[in-house]
Amino acid sequence: MDEISTTARDLELEVNEDDIEELIMGHELTIEELQEILNEEHQETQRNVSPSEQEEDKRGPMSTSVIKDLLKKWEAVRAMVLEWHPNQADVTRVGDLYNGNAINYFRKILKKREKQSTLNMFFNAP
Repeated sequence: MDEISTTARDLELEVNEDDIEELIMGHELTIEELQEILNEEHQETQRNVSPSEQEEDKRGPMSTSVIKDLLKKWEAVRAMVLEWHPNQADVTRVGDLYNGNAINYFRKILKKREKQSTLNMFFNAP
Protein backbone atom coordinates (compact mmCIF):
# COMPACT_ATOMS: atom_id res chain seq x y z
CA MET A 1 0.00 0.00 0.00
CA ASP A 2 2.89 2.36 0.75
CA GLU A 3 4.30 1.71 -2.68
CA ILE A 4 1.04 2.79 -4.31
CA SER A 5 0.91 5.95 -2.15
CA THR A 6 4.49 6.82 -3.07
CA THR A 7 3.84 6.29 -6.76
CA ALA A 8 0.68 8.41 -6.58
CA ARG A 9 2.58 11.24 -4.86
CA ASP A 10 5.38 11.01 -7.43
CA LEU A 11 2.79 11.40 -10.17
CA GLU A 12 1.20 14.26 -8.22
CA LEU A 13 -2.12 12.44 -7.94
CA GLU A 14 -4.58 13.02 -5.13
CA VAL A 15 -5.11 9.58 -3.64
CA ASN A 16 -6.05 8.71 -0.07
CA GLU A 17 -5.74 5.41 1.78
CA ASP A 18 -9.43 4.59 1.32
CA ASP A 19 -9.00 4.81 -2.46
CA ILE A 20 -6.00 2.50 -2.33
CA GLU A 21 -7.77 -0.01 -0.09
CA GLU A 22 -10.79 0.00 -2.40
CA LEU A 23 -8.50 -0.62 -5.37
CA ILE A 24 -6.77 -3.53 -3.65
CA MET A 25 -10.01 -5.11 -2.42
CA GLY A 26 -11.46 -4.89 -5.91
CA HIS A 27 -8.60 -7.02 -7.26
CA GLU A 28 -8.50 -9.72 -4.58
CA LEU A 29 -10.05 -13.03 -5.56
CA THR A 30 -12.64 -14.70 -3.37
CA ILE A 31 -12.38 -18.34 -2.31
CA GLU A 32 -15.09 -19.20 -4.82
CA GLU A 33 -13.21 -17.48 -7.65
CA LEU A 34 -9.99 -19.27 -6.72
CA GLN A 35 -11.83 -22.61 -6.58
CA GLU A 36 -13.36 -21.92 -9.99
CA ILE A 37 -9.92 -21.19 -11.47
CA LEU A 38 -8.56 -24.39 -9.93
CA ASN A 39 -11.46 -26.41 -11.35
CA GLU A 40 -10.93 -24.91 -14.82
CA GLU A 41 -7.22 -25.76 -14.70
CA HIS A 42 -8.04 -29.32 -13.61
CA GLN A 43 -10.52 -29.73 -16.47
CA GLU A 44 -7.94 -28.37 -18.92
CA THR A 45 -5.39 -30.86 -17.62
CA GLN A 46 -7.88 -33.71 -18.05
CA ARG A 47 -8.56 -32.62 -21.63
CA ASN A 48 -4.83 -32.59 -22.34
CA VAL A 49 -4.26 -36.20 -21.24
CA SER A 50 -2.57 -37.83 -24.16
CA PRO A 51 -4.23 -40.77 -25.95
CA SER A 52 -1.33 -43.04 -24.97
CA GLU A 53 -1.99 -42.33 -21.28
CA GLN A 54 -5.65 -43.17 -21.80
CA GLU A 55 -4.70 -46.39 -23.63
CA GLU A 56 -2.43 -47.40 -20.76
CA ASP A 57 -5.43 -47.50 -18.45
CA LYS A 58 -7.18 -49.93 -20.83
CA ARG A 59 -4.13 -52.20 -21.06
CA GLY A 60 -3.57 -52.32 -17.33
CA PRO A 61 -0.34 -51.69 -15.47
CA MET A 62 3.01 -52.55 -17.01
CA SER A 63 4.51 -55.62 -15.35
CA THR A 64 7.57 -55.24 -13.15
CA SER A 65 9.57 -57.68 -15.27
CA VAL A 66 8.83 -55.65 -18.42
CA ILE A 67 9.97 -52.45 -16.67
CA LYS A 68 13.20 -54.13 -15.52
CA ASP A 69 13.80 -55.39 -19.06
CA LEU A 70 13.20 -51.91 -20.48
CA LEU A 71 15.67 -50.35 -18.03
CA LYS A 72 18.35 -52.95 -18.86
CA LYS A 73 17.89 -52.37 -22.59
CA TRP A 74 18.06 -48.60 -22.12
CA GLU A 75 21.36 -48.90 -20.24
CA ALA A 76 22.77 -51.18 -22.94
CA VAL A 77 21.72 -48.84 -25.76
CA ARG A 78 23.02 -45.79 -23.92
CA ALA A 79 26.38 -47.44 -23.20
CA MET A 80 26.80 -48.56 -26.81
CA VAL A 81 25.93 -45.15 -28.24
CA LEU A 82 28.28 -43.43 -25.79
CA GLU A 83 31.04 -45.85 -26.78
CA TRP A 84 30.68 -45.52 -30.55
CA HIS A 85 29.21 -42.09 -31.30
CA PRO A 86 31.84 -39.46 -32.19
CA ASN A 87 30.10 -36.53 -30.46
CA GLN A 88 30.16 -37.47 -26.78
CA ALA A 89 28.82 -34.12 -25.55
CA ASP A 90 25.68 -34.25 -27.70
CA VAL A 91 25.06 -37.91 -26.93
CA THR A 92 25.42 -37.30 -23.20
CA ARG A 93 23.11 -34.28 -23.30
CA VAL A 94 20.40 -36.07 -25.29
CA GLY A 95 20.78 -39.23 -23.22
CA ASP A 96 20.42 -37.27 -19.98
CA LEU A 97 17.36 -35.49 -21.34
CA TYR A 98 15.70 -38.76 -22.38
CA ASN A 99 16.77 -40.40 -19.15
CA GLY A 100 15.27 -37.59 -17.08
CA ASN A 101 12.01 -37.33 -18.99
CA ALA A 102 11.15 -40.84 -20.12
CA ILE A 103 13.19 -43.43 -18.28
CA ASN A 104 12.83 -41.92 -14.80
CA TYR A 105 9.06 -42.42 -15.08
CA PHE A 106 9.63 -46.18 -15.21
CA ARG A 107 12.33 -46.08 -12.51
CA LYS A 108 9.88 -44.37 -10.15
CA ILE A 109 7.25 -47.03 -10.82
CA LEU A 110 9.79 -49.78 -10.16
CA LYS A 111 11.07 -48.13 -6.99
CA LYS A 112 7.51 -47.69 -5.71
CA ARG A 113 6.73 -51.35 -6.39
CA GLU A 114 9.93 -52.52 -4.70
CA LYS A 115 9.16 -50.39 -1.67
CA GLN A 116 5.63 -51.80 -1.58
CA SER A 117 6.98 -55.36 -1.83
CA THR A 118 9.32 -54.71 1.09
CA LEU A 119 6.48 -53.31 3.17
CA ASN A 120 4.25 -56.25 2.27
CA MET A 121 6.96 -58.73 3.32
CA PHE A 122 7.44 -56.86 6.59
CA PHE A 123 3.76 -56.75 7.47
CA ASN A 124 2.95 -60.24 6.20
CA ALA A 125 5.82 -61.93 8.04
CA PRO A 126 4.66 -64.82 10.32
